[in-house]
Amino acid sequence: MQLCQAATFIASTAFFLPNVNASLLRGVDGEFAIGDILEVTEDRPGTFIRALIDYDDSIQDGHDGPDETLNIMVDGAIYEIDDDDEDEELKRFKSGEAVTIPKGVTLGTKSAKAKTNGQKIKPSKKNKKKTKNLFNRNLEGRTDEQQRNVDQLRRHLSSSTLGDKSVVAVRVQATDAVYSNSEAVLRREVFGIGEGGDNFNLASGYDECSYGSLTFSPLASQSGDGGVSIENGVVTISVDVAVAGNDNSIVRNAVTSKIRATFGDDMESVADYWMYCLPPGTNGGWIAYAYINSYISVYNNNWCNYPSGQMHEVGHNLGFAHSGEGTAQYADQSGMMGYSYSQDEGPVMCFNSAKSWQ
Repeated sequence: MQLCQAATFIASTAFFLPNVNASLLRGVDGEFAIGDILEVTEDRPGTFIRALIDYDDSIQDGHDGPDETLNIMVDGAIYEIDDDDEDEELKRFKSGEAVTIPKGVTLGTKSAKAKTNGQKIKPSKKNKKKTKNLFNRNLEGRTDEQQRNVDQLRRHLSSSTLGDKSVVAVRVQATDAVYSNSEAVLRREVFGIGEGGDNFNLASGYDECSYGSLTFSPLASQSGDGGVSIENGVVTISVDVAVAGNDNSIVRNAVTSKIRATFGDDMESVADYWMYCLPPGTNGGWIAYAYINSYISVYNNNWCNYPSGQMHEVGHNLGFAHSGEGTAQYADQSGMMGYSYSQDEGPVMCFNSAKSWQ
């Protein structure tokens, strides 16, 4: 049985900045231009996103373990905060938390890097309501692991993650390659719908593991601009970029921009979760990744078909961390948040007891 680490990879390169509010950003040369370094000209809202960067063990690409990056999302684009600008206060932010990005921060639209230039990214004012309950106390001695446990307990006590969630699986076509399967195959592999059926997939796995409390269903058919339509949870999105020689983030950002142009800027109002099935051929040994506490997961070609990869990455969207043993982050093979497997119908399992409780 082949074991591969499931990746949660927030990319380091942005293709372009979609739907930017130009009144709040300007190029450092005084002009707003895609491809330049952009400077925030007045305080503006954003989102803090934490990412775990993991790599396929079988590919020697200079990485010997997972890395963690801190990022900000601005109008749908992701920027990794420069290592020199990270501080202890920033590291305590929760992934998905609303933040205020101060005047003077610069954003690299080609490097996808953010430099604070001595300014402080701060929690949004709407996050600052003071209460005395266990979850909102800022305990001086709380470790990162303790904070994650508190966040997980909060999620367990909330019903917002339960119920039926809509999903769109995106079949991506680049200029030089396309995701290797048809819309019909993708629909079958993710939802179990269509000729031949599929015994174990994202939809059946979460349904069975949650005893029907959390289900993922294909979004009903919906038409967008340019003749592009979502049909029973699946859509083909064509982008004017190549995969050969490019980082997957270039393709991913192009897909996001095309979806927003086709179905509207607020992707979460269209569907609860979006799965990007990228063509083979992008750089590196990545297999899949997801935004933590968010709505997008991304898969390297056939990894979009494997149920353990699907359940693992959507688990990150739900806020689940990895399941490990000792110092090995993926070593717990009793549940889907450990290793992922390049298998179509297995392994048939759920989550370990801690994740099931969450």
